[in-house]
Amino acid sequence: MTQSRAALALQAFRLLAVDPVGLGGVWLRGGAGPMRDALIAALRTMAPDAPWRRLTPGMEDAALLGGLDVAATLATGRPIARSGLLAGADGGFVEALSAERLAPERAGLIGCALRDGGVHMERDGLSAWTPTRFALLLCDEGIEPDEAAPLSLVRMVAFEVEVEGMRPRDLADAVDWGEADPAAEIAAARARLAGFGPAPEQIVRALTEAAAALGIADAEAVLRALRAARASAALANRAEIAEEDLSLAAILTLAPRAIAAPPPSEEAPDPAPSPPDPAPDETPPSEAQNEQAPQIPAEILLDAVRAEFPEAALAALIEANAQRNRRAARGQSAASKIAGTSWRGSAARPARRLSGGRIAVLDTLRAAAPWQTLRRQGAAAADPRPILLRAGDLHAKRFRQAIGETTILAVDASGSQAFRRLAEAKGAVELVLARAYVARAEAGLVAFRLDRAELAAALAPLLAEKRAARMRAEQIWGWLYHHGVTDFAAMANIGKAAREAIAA
Repeated sequence: MTQSRAALALQAFRLLAVDPVGLGGVWLRGGAGPMRDALIAALRTMAPDAPWRRLTPGMEDAALLGGLDVAATLATGRPIARSGLLAGADGGFVEALSAERLAPERAGLIGCALRDGGVHMERDGLSAWTPTRFALLLCDEGIEPDEAAPLSLVRMVAFEVEVEGMRPRDLADAVDWGEADPAAEIAAARARLAGFGPAPEQIVRALTEAAAALGIADAEAVLRALRAARASAALANRAEIAEEDLSLAAILTLAPRAIAAPPPSEEAPDPAPSPPDPAPDETPPSEAQNEQAPQIPAEILLDAVRAEFPEAALAALIEANAQRNRRAARGQSAASKIAGTSWRGSAARPARRLSGGRIAVLDTLRAAAPWQTLRRQGAAAADPRPILLRAGDLHAKRFRQAIGETTILAVDASGSQAFRRLAEAKGAVELVLARAYVARAEAGLVAFRLDRAELAAALAPLLAEKRAARMRAEQIWGWLYHHGVTDFAAMANIGKAAREAIAA
């Protein structure tokens, strides 16, 4: 029996609370709202003691990775380092807000910290390695298909949760803890998970074959599916992974990454007669261990995926993943350019002279602070200035300005079909405005209201007969709106005298 989307989402968050570092995190797609807030609140309830940090797209590298503490350095006269946001999230969670707006270089820094299990800082004259292991919550608020969190980070998290379309009642039922203590349940599951040994070969083979049937060639995805199955078994108070744990892992971790439809299920053939058992002293220890593990074919996992995802939903998921991979292969990103004036500042760089930028005061102080003790030696000791700056300390910040884009919607509001066209244009205008808002672009509406009667009335004073005015109006209308001709001299079916009168 299939579960509701809210129940599956909460199940993914429960597994993430049990093994946040091993599972990497979750890609949470959908706009900010009560559904997303309820899921995040449930995660914080299950792991109340875990550190929690919020990351914004505009956060500077010094705040993210750590760097020089300018105030402490100036006060003590020696370099004092301060840790960054990623180091402070050790053992907890990093909530990346508006993940679709993360710059590729910023995503690379976060990905390196996830992969290496620490932050390597080389900046401001400091060098430090800070271990940190955390789970990443990619809060993706993108609307268009090309507005999504960086694929490099998406591939490093285990789960994908779509909050759009979830029913509040289902989520309220799923998050209803009753008299249970979710924090104690998660703590007990973590203790059981620590006692798990290496997974049997049959389980790894089943996950690998299921991933291959779904077109997944990423070994990391299989490892995260295995970790999800272990966490599920620990939550269910089992000492080893069972079939239902593997099925849940396939639904939550493998199916969202599918890029190929699994082959249709076939009835399993009759098992072949097993050979006679060898003598006890002839059985290798490794084979004896594998014989004790449950035999779970990959087809059972694929059947669980088929039962949870209808054929149409799985096909849409596969197409979305294929498009995402094609965009990543082409390296598509938002176009931007360097400009001397503002919108969003880029990282400050050393600059001996300003050229279209502005002084970055904090970065300049960071560069000068470690050298104050040396610079005040000798004749400079009596210098009354609180900070001694050199040309090499100067840092400048330049600004990126998005390339402008304007969308114009033209509506023909003339004639007998004007009301129908305007009704159709209403939906188009809403769609254009929504896209323009996301792309920070401009939108315009142009309406053509001239009809044949108005054109004939305008021509009547120029022509001798009223009947001729109506005929010429029909001719001019055809040239303007059917042929796109605006030059009266090119309207061949209108007499020369009439053309000259109209043009005058």
